[in-house]
Formats: sequence, C-alpha cells, structure tokens
Amino acid sequence: MRRACEITGTLGVYWIRTATGLYPVLTLVVPIIGLSREHRGRGFLQMLKDGTYRAWLKTPLGQGTGIAHVATGRIWGRSSIMTYNGTCEVDGDRFTAIVSIKRHTDEHVTIFGADDLTLKLEGTCSGKIGRYVGTAEEVPGVLFEGTLILTEEEPPSLKASESTPTFNPNKLPKLPKRSR
Repeated sequence: MRRACEITGTLGVYWIRTATGLYPVLTLVVPIIGLSREHRGRGFLQMLKDGTYRAWLKTPLGQGTGIAHVATGRIWGRSSIMTYNGTCEVDGDRFTAIVSIKRHTDEHVTIFGADDLTLKLEGTCSGKIGRYVGTAEEVPGVLFEGTLILTEEEPPSLKASESTPTFNPNKLPKLPKRSR
C-alpha cells in the first residue's frame, strides 16, 4: 500500500510529513519514494519553477557546484570554471534542457575533461529539488548527474516595528592601561 507524504523545507533543511509524523531529512537530495502519478496533481510533485538554484554536478572525473537561473524557458548560470546558457522545457514534474557551457577560467581542470560542450539534460522536479542526468556529444560515453536546489530569500531578522540598537562605544569593555 502506498502512502502519501509531503516534503517541505527551506535552505537545505527538509522534512517529510507522513500519516505517522514529521521526520527530518538529513541530506540535500530528497528521493521521491512510493508516490503514484495521482499525487503529482495535488502538490506532492511540482514543476521546475522560475528562480535561482544551487547546482551540483557529478561526472566520473569529479564533482562541481554552481548557480543556475531558470526563467521563461531559459537556463543560465556559472561555476568557478564555466558559464552556461541554454533553453529548458517543463512538462509537469519532468524537464529537459539543452545547455552550452564554456570555460571562463583556465586554472582548473573541468569535470568533463573538455572545455566547450553542449549538454543534453533530462530530469524530474519534486518541490524545490530537481534531479537530472545528461550527456554531451563532445565527450561520448560520459554520463553525468546533477541536482538543482531552489534557493529562497532569507526572511528579515528584524520585524519592521523593531529598530536596530544604536552603537554606543562607551559600553565596550575597557582595556587595562599599559605602563610605558
């Protein structure tokens, strides 16, 4: 028997709510287990939303991270070594993308073993997390996988009615006097 669950969270802290309780998830990648297609229309699985994502990518040669922006069918971003730009299509909880990547820094080896590539991605999105796999014709036989995690603005720490305390240097501790 399949049971429905809901994944919630912000800024890398995620919780799974089931009929039996609320459980913390200790990883950044949240697998979707046991959800049927009928739950996708009820908010359990959502489409890739426009926004800024933290990106993680893994190939047999290594791992990398970066920032990706998604808006109106476009995807673009950068890492410490590469820039990327392309298009994406979303169909329910599934997405595809074709992304051109180009090197902007010569000091590091890329995780693909080549500099300028065109990536073909296929993935799914569940809430704030998208997982994908892909290939590049320029490096045959290299399969890579990645994760996109939607970022959210941090809520302001002070309420509008609260004011920031004024700085008073007289309240600082006094240093002992030194003899000369």
